[in-house]
Amino acid sequence: MATVLIVEDEPTIREVVCDILSTSHECHAVRTAEEGLALLAAGAFDVVVTDVKLPEMDGDEFMSRVHAANPALPVIVISGGYGYDENRFLDAGAFGYLLKPFPAEELESLVARAAGGAPD
Repeated sequence: MATVLIVEDEPTIREVVCDILSTSHECHAVRTAEEGLALLAAGAFDVVVTDVKLPEMDGDEFMSRVHAANPALPVIVISGGYGYDENRFLDAGAFGYLLKPFPAEELESLVARAAGGAPD
């Protein structure tokens, strides 16, 4: 069972992502990048799932700070897609990128692969 940090400012999406993943992973969900960085500093996580648009710090900066602290930690970026380029995130070190709305199975598979589970 992987421990997953979810950083998403929209309560409904945060709850849905956590509901999808909590059947097979331990999930910790927060609203802001700052809360996410504090949890990362305090504990061990296997995968991070983050939105691109966050209050006070965007997903780009958050992912950069996560990788500065732990370069091996897989970060999966989720986005509404408005003006964001998947390749930009992948080139910056994201493990994966999902465009909302995404199928639950796609999220589960990507998180499993990021955590070292079986490929899809």
